[in-house]
Amino acid sequence: MSKKSIKSVALILIISFVTSCMTTMTGIAPSSTPITAEDTYTVIGPTVGRAWGLMTFIPIFENDPSLKARDRAIQKAGADALIEVTEDYTMIYLYYIQIYITRVRGTAVKVQRGGAVK
Repeated sequence: MSKKSIKSVALILIISFVTSCMTTMTGIAPSSTPITAEDTYTVIGPTVGRAWGLMTFIPIFENDPSLKARDRAIQKAGADALIEVTEDYTMIYLYYIQIYITRVRGTAVKVQRGGAVK
């Protein structure tokens, strides 16, 4: 590659990053699975799960980052579910490339179905 073509590629990359767009969304949920009045749960503690991916015309890496991040947070804590869940979802657009980053935070719990005393 000549110096001129390297400079051209570098200029295109710099313009791509300068003209990129970033969007961040946050979601909040009471739990990752329904917990009824008949159920009891034991709190394990706070946990975090992350997932990211890259998309051009087809998804590359993880296809459903919200689900993957939630599952990783639950698995990391050895839990059944999360309560007090928040999700941060960031999309970075660079022309034809999209980078998505998801972080799910919550309190990990072990759920016992039908374990409440009546």
